[in-house]
Amino acid sequence: MTLRDLNPRWVLPDGVRQPLPVYVAVSFDCPCCRSQRLSAAFRQPIDPQGMLEGTGWRAREPAWDRQGDTFDTLTLLPSIDFSGKGHWHGHITNGVIQ
Repeated sequence: MTLRDLNPRWVLPDGVRQPLPVYVAVSFDCPCCRSQRLSAAFRQPIDPQGMLEGTGWRAREPAWDRQGDTFDTLTLLPSIDFSGKGHWHGHITNGVIQ
C-alpha cells in the first residue's frame, strides 16, 4: 500500500489559510481502519523558498525526521506509532506504507 492510497494531505503552518509551498506535516487515513485521520509533523518542513526562516517556527511534538518532498518520495523516521490509540504502527518509506 502506498501513502497515495490513504488520501494524504499536506498540513500548513498554524494560522496559514491559503496554500503556500510550505508544509509542516502530512495527514492520511489510518492504514488499519481508514476511518481515522492520522498526522505526522516534520522536524524539517517542506519550505523550498525559506518562508519559515526567521519566524521562530518549531515543529510540534512529537515530530519526525523527513526525507523526500512528495507523497511518492516521503520517508519519515522513526516509526509512526498510533497503537496506543488503537490505530496503526509502522513506517512510511519512499511513499510506501510498511
